[in-house]
Amino acid sequence: ASKYIIEYLKKQFEVCRFLFIRISFYIFRSSFNIPPGFKMSSASERRLKLLLQHLGRNPSSATVDDRAWTEASTDFSSGPFTPVLSESNDMVCHVEGKIPSDMCGIYMKNGPNPQFPPKKDEPYHFFDGDGMIVSFQFFPEENKCVFNHKYVHTERFLSDQKNKKSAYEFGSMAVGKLPDYSLVVNEQGIRMGKANTALLYHQNKLYALEDADLPYQLEVGSLKTIGRTDFNGTWKHNIFTAHPKLDPETGELIGYGCAYGASPVCKWEYSVISPQTGTCVRNFPIHLRNTSYNHDFAATKNYSICYDGNLVLNFDAFGQPGKDMWEFRRDIPGRIGVFPRYATDESSVKWFEVPPYCVSHTANAYEEGNEVVIVANCIGFESFKPKFPRETPTDPDAKLREWRLNLQTGEVKEQSLRWTRSDFPVINPKFAGKRFRYLYKITVTNRYHII
Repeated sequence: ASKYIIEYLKKQFEVCRFLFIRISFYIFRSSFNIPPGFKMSSASERRLKLLLQHLGRNPSSATVDDRAWTEASTDFSSGPFTPVLSESNDMVCHVEGKIPSDMCGIYMKNGPNPQFPPKKDEPYHFFDGDGMIVSFQFFPEENKCVFNHKYVHTERFLSDQKNKKSAYEFGSMAVGKLPDYSLVVNEQGIRMGKANTALLYHQNKLYALEDADLPYQLEVGSLKTIGRTDFNGTWKHNIFTAHPKLDPETGELIGYGCAYGASPVCKWEYSVISPQTGTCVRNFPIHLRNTSYNHDFAATKNYSICYDGNLVLNFDAFGQPGKDMWEFRRDIPGRIGVFPRYATDESSVKWFEVPPYCVSHTANAYEEGNEVVIVANCIGFESFKPKFPRETPTDPDAKLREWRLNLQTGEVKEQSLRWTRSDFPVINPKFAGKRFRYLYKITVTNRYHII
């Protein structure tokens, strides 16, 4: 059964080889349709039949959305990015062999999927989709695997459902347009998020996360949305990071919130959440130079790390079509701040100047002697436009980097570990905050192939 599961996932990634990993499982449908006259290559036909077989379908009576299988993506709502408009509830998968007795659990992932597919002229970006959770739950005693995929019923999801439409603010701002904010903020003037980026399991609770809202708690198994959390009333801000760090030894959750406000000066709100009480035991602001793209951070056993990067918001571009909202500032150095995990204010932050950079995702960080070592994936002049360029842009800053920051001397050592454009680095979570040997990431070739 283990061999079958590995082979099954290989087949799934083979089918989705043009698709970013974050939505790799969105091609599942409760039913498939092969349109009349639709011709597939023998290899595609074989893959489809295998997939249908593993889902327990009869290929002769199958249905498939041809766009998701054959159409090249020109934007974030075409080809394999085509929105999935239905939810699956307890779909039993076909199992060959026997599931091992110790393989008892659930595999889940989160990603954007708009409940209202954008119209042709709407500036929809991938980040604007509603959160949809995908899960495979294994029951070895019954030799059964159950598949679900369901929307996170955020305040925004329910509001859009009532209004029968949605605003796509990230894509709109990227092209200099202002979205309809009556669809974006609630009656209290607080932005309603879509919980579409990541998942977190802490204190025996499951959360769906994004950068511009609070976490939403979900029911494990059914994926039913329970509601927002502010960590028992102790987190006094409206946003929380999509990528908090979980200490595998203490169980502490380290996080932050960073709002893209109407001021060029930005506050980065730091937090430590107790594993015993689920409450915030550390919280203080760190002031950044600019409102920079701040999607991740890092943590070691004893230190937390704040990024003050060079991809910053260009406030002059707001409401001016044709101007880029994001600007990569090469005229100023980048900064990385390191401070003790249990610091009480920003006076404890030691800043290191580094060459211009912007971190997309952190792989890991750890301590080695007097040095704090950070390994992260970087991007450069990303504009976050809704449309894809014809070819993958050459970005000299998009690479896997390592920084060594000496806390005693202030010395900075930097090197590129890999020059190929890549993202989504992950490690074995048991080594979070510790020295590690391996990481796994997605590499993008000049044809958008995923390796």
